[in-house]
Amino acid sequence: MNTAKKTEQTPQQKTQLLLKPYTAKELAGLYSISKPTFMKIINGFEKEIGKRNGNYYTPKQVNIIFQKLGFPFAKALKEEQQTVEQKIKILHTTIDFYVNATWNFAKSVLWEKISFSEEEITVSKRHIREFYTLIPAKKFTAVAPELFIQYCERILLAKVYVIPLLNKN
Repeated sequence: MNTAKKTEQTPQQKTQLLLKPYTAKELAGLYSISKPTFMKIINGFEKEIGKRNGNYYTPKQVNIIFQKLGFPFAKALKEEQQTVEQKIKILHTTIDFYVNATWNFAKSVLWEKISFSEEEITVSKRHIREFYTLIPAKKFTAVAPELFIQYCERILLAKVYVIPLLNKN
């Protein structure tokens, strides 16, 4: 049985692991760019970086390159964060669409001739939004259309069965 503890590496330790000899092609790959593009970029720092030792940059040179160009994975992390933010924005926009569609359907079916205040509409939409926000984000695009249909069917059932009962009283 292995009882060794796994320890998280500090950013400094992670950087030290990356500080090893690299070819220009390997460094370009870390930045997700072509070797010619990489060479053009670092050409402006050639005096500070120094000449390669054969095909490889030394760990000291790699450190200078990281300082000049930024840590290679920082860009990937930033892009990943932007992707997450875009997905959240799309999800909110999609939820807004379903909330408005559901409210418009309910109003047109159940209360076509009734005027509501902005506050009443806001409260109603808030309750509808709660319904849609309970759907897990990963399942939303697959599940939301079917739930919208079910919601609309319930509205139609209310019109057929509940409204006549209310009108009798």
